[in-house]
Amino acid sequence: MKRDNPCAPTKGKGGHAKKTNKQSVPITWKTAKPYAIVSGVVLVLAVAVTLLLHGFVYGGHVVVMYVDGHPVTRDELIFHMRMERSNVSNYFFMHHEVNLNRESWTQEHGGERPDVMLRQRAKDSVTEAKTVQILALENGISNDISYQAMQRERLELNEERRAAFEAGEVLYGVVEFVPMTHYLQVMSNFRVRVHEVLAGEYVSVTEQQLRDFYQAQYYFYNTDGNITIAELFIPYLDRGMEPTEMVRKTFDEAWALISDIYDRLQEGEDFNELAMTYTGELPFEGVLAAESGRGRMVGSLSRMVHAAYGLSDGEFTQPFENGFGFSILKMIDSATEVNIPFEEAVQYMYPIIMEHNVEEFLRQRVEHAEVVVRDFVFSRVRIPGHDN
Repeated sequence: MKRDNPCAPTKGKGGHAKKTNKQSVPITWKTAKPYAIVSGVVLVLAVAVTLLLHGFVYGGHVVVMYVDGHPVTRDELIFHMRMERSNVSNYFFMHHEVNLNRESWTQEHGGERPDVMLRQRAKDSVTEAKTVQILALENGISNDISYQAMQRERLELNEERRAAFEAGEVLYGVVEFVPMTHYLQVMSNFRVRVHEVLAGEYVSVTEQQLRDFYQAQYYFYNTDGNITIAELFIPYLDRGMEPTEMVRKTFDEAWALISDIYDRLQEGEDFNELAMTYTGELPFEGVLAAESGRGRMVGSLSRMVHAAYGLSDGEFTQPFENGFGFSILKMIDSATEVNIPFEEAVQYMYPIIMEHNVEEFLRQRVEHAEVVVRDFVFSRVRIPGHDN
């Protein structure tokens, strides 16, 4: 049986093709315009949503965590990541013998990932800093502790200093502050003023603490084995520090200067005159307990006692590194007798114990701070310099 071609035109009477009422409509701007508008709107919305989501995750103003209800933005966290980055790099080199690069930052080494450690360290660092800022806010030291406010303040300060410099006024320190230097200076001021408030209102020193400290340091306050020394100190710029009026020399420059001073001392030049020439002030004089060189104290005091131990009156040490600088010590009195009763020693012990108590108060405040992390954003903060 012959089948009709379904694609053939329909035939009418007499076998002629049947005309239909349907006609093809040509595509014109008028007919396509509604569809183009809809498509354009959809495209714009898609781009807007994409940009919004990108800004939500990667924008500098985005909140990544809260400390006691106060926001920490992505820019602020990245700032602390920059400060901690070298510490993490050193850790992985020392513990895993890995020199970190762009790829290895996100790889595991001995079960540890550098990027995860860096974010954690930055979180701890920013929590401590934000706690100090909150105390500054609570006690009227500052009225805005946001990172954005600090940056606005820095830009305004730089404009003022630049104008003063151009007008020929004398400026101390740098003409313009970079973010790192300004932030550290603001935080240093916060800490000093917060310490003053805490020591006056929140933290105290007990009688028992004073007596325990006196007993522990008894030979410091009652001994004939102390020494009196004078110190000539040449500071140097630590890595990342900005030059100041008092500290301008690099490590190598400071070492060259202290070595030259030592040579001139050996030739018989006066210790005090050299100190005035190169530091602008007379050398610091102080009494040190000889016991501090035998394990009772640590740090710069212990280094000074070790350096000066065995000198006769009037002799001086060779140059040695002492903190962020180099020292030469002169022995003033190799057998200084000290007998300070408890009642008199209180004036010396009180500020030391108070400082310890304030630091303990801050440590407890940081330890008990309520930290809420927005994991989706926090975990996507990249390593500073890695296409953030």
